[in-house]
Amino acid sequence: MKQNQLSIGDQLLTLNRAPHFDHQPLRAWDAADAYLLSLVPDSATDLTVVNDSFGALTLALRDRIQQSWSDSALLKSALKKNAKENHLNSVYTLEKVIDLTNDPEAPISTILLKIPKSNRLLEWQLSKLSSLSPKGTELWLAGMDKHITKNQFELVAKYFGDVTALRGVKKARVWQAVNSKPGIVSEFFSPAYTLPGSDFNLIATPGVYSGENLDPGSRFFLENIHKLSSSERVLDLGCGNGVLSLAYHLRFPEAALTLTDESSHGIACARENFKRLDSDFKDIDFIQTEATTGLKEDYFSMVICNPPFHQGTTINTQLGQYFFKAAKKVLKRDGELWIVANRHLNYQATLKHLFGNSVMQAQNDKFVVLSARN
Repeated sequence: MKQNQLSIGDQLLTLNRAPHFDHQPLRAWDAADAYLLSLVPDSATDLTVVNDSFGALTLALRDRIQQSWSDSALLKSALKKNAKENHLNSVYTLEKVIDLTNDPEAPISTILLKIPKSNRLLEWQLSKLSSLSPKGTELWLAGMDKHITKNQFELVAKYFGDVTALRGVKKARVWQAVNSKPGIVSEFFSPAYTLPGSDFNLIATPGVYSGENLDPGSRFFLENIHKLSSSERVLDLGCGNGVLSLAYHLRFPEAALTLTDESSHGIACARENFKRLDSDFKDIDFIQTEATTGLKEDYFSMVICNPPFHQGTTINTQLGQYFFKAAKKVLKRDGELWIVANRHLNYQATLKHLFGNSVMQAQNDKFVVLSARN
């Protein structure tokens, strides 16, 4: 059996991650996905899948699911490609995907949930699912032992009731609970931090990177934002809560901004932050998409980015290179890419290879701010 093939019962699915890289050593599922799928009885129907990463759960259970509730545009991208790879109806499957900013359809009967990296997101999801589910609704949660905490277990008990921990299999764990106490949904927007160099207080949404506390990479970028010049059309690639764009907008309010992120919560958070900063803002677009998918090529005069090198709990250093190639496509001739990154990733060499140039704009003991001209 090949590295990218998942065997479940009488099914053999070929699954790849999104974005897909040649010679990708990372699988599109983990042992927790496989363990959870092995426990779902054949008689179970109208399933609600939550936090599927690249389609393993949604495709394997395609004829028995009611909906797949997800925060990421990468799920739709992976589902489309993986459905085609397995000669399945991608339209039929994609119709079952619901963005996390929309409520799942009620009534909900059985929930299969992959435990997310963020406890804040887990709590919000559990409170939402419990409030939408009748008493007696079964909840099955799966995750890898190294990422599971006692606090997560307590959150399940808080919003659903007594929790049963099943035996571990291949370093994966499954918990089971039955909804016994639907309660109040936890807040979607919550107070975060003050934007450096201003008196503006950001808000956060569940699970958004750097949402509740400013990450040190973004902080270092903001310390050097005075080095960026005014530009006509600016793309914030992987915007998260919009902190980089917000700071740029305060300096250059005349610039037309586009913010993209694969996270629906990220886009919702960025939009709300701009609304609170400047309720009359114009020429600002918010787009949930995979990197620059769907954007005009040769269009932007500047791209700013704090590129990821994690997908969920998994390190994936190929993501940065993917973002830089995506940025190059949408940049006009002489357009600039500005990034902040961990210095050990050696992105200066990567940018020089891709753009033919790279300038070290600032550095400290952990981070670098780099620019490259298209």
